[in-house]
Amino acid sequence: MFKFSQLESLHLEITNNCQASCPMCTRNINGGLENPNIKKTGWTLEQYKKILIPEVCKQIKKIMFCGNYGILF
Repeated sequence: MFKFSQLESLHLEITNNCQASCPMCTRNINGGLENPNIKKTGWTLEQYKKILIPEVCKQIKKIMFCGNYGILF
C-alpha cells in the first residue's frame, strides 16, 4: 500500500498538446493534419492548485512535466 509520507516524485501529464507531428501518432493524420477526434487540453491554474498543495510540495524531490493524450480532470 502506498503511503503519502513516501511520496517523493510526481509525473504530471499536464497537456495533450504536441508539435512534433510524428507519423505514427494518433494526434495527427499520418504526420499531417490534426486529428479532429482529439481535443487539445491542458491543466488550469486551479487544477495545479488541487494537486500541488503545500503538504505535497514540502516533500517532493522531483517533478516531471509530460504530455499525454488527455488529462486527469
